[in-house]
Amino acid sequence: MVSSIELLVVAVIILISVILYYFQKLYGSTSTDVHIVVDNSNIFIVRLNVDKLADLIESKKISRHIQTRIVGGSEPPKNARVWKEWENRGYTVLLGERTFSNKEEFLDDMLHSQVFRLILSHPSKRTRRQVLVLLSGDGNSNYGRTSFPETVRTALQHSWNVELWSWKNSFSKKFSQIQNDYPSQMTINYFDSIRNELTFTESTKKKAT
Repeated sequence: MVSSIELLVVAVIILISVILYYFQKLYGSTSTDVHIVVDNSNIFIVRLNVDKLADLIESKKISRHIQTRIVGGSEPPKNARVWKEWENRGYTVLLGERTFSNKEEFLDDMLHSQVFRLILSHPSKRTRRQVLVLLSGDGNSNYGRTSFPETVRTALQHSWNVELWSWKNSFSKKFSQIQNDYPSQMTINYFDSIRNELTFTESTKKKAT
């Protein structure tokens, strides 16, 4: 006959199995969606190697988790080599015309709207986290319309994580202020320390010509 102790052991094992099952369902299966948005005009203050740049920002991310690849730039020219290089890496290229004063208001508006659309269409949940990787240090207020700092703050308010990349000399302190409000959700990275790894060497330039 089965003793009461054996029955108790079996009951405990079953109870533990049930607890582990529901714990796994609630907390164990977390995935991450990554959305990369590149403000090409802001980061291409030097001639960057697009392949090396894309490798850098995607290196620690699983490819299937990258849901969005967008790069925005100005025209003319539409046929610039850099747009083809981005497209070859799987990025959707969005081009906007400069104003008569050589401003990029339309492009900025376009990129901001893309980020807001992503935030609204991809809610960040406990089991499915959302990450915005933004390559821009532009803190321009955009004449009172939308701005990159506003898009970053909105993403953080919606429980997204934000990974920001910029050059130090084109970086707005507005982003540092936002990071102070969300220190566990936002990281700021600078290209300056790895400039030589991202720019074209003389030998690379000769091959490209």
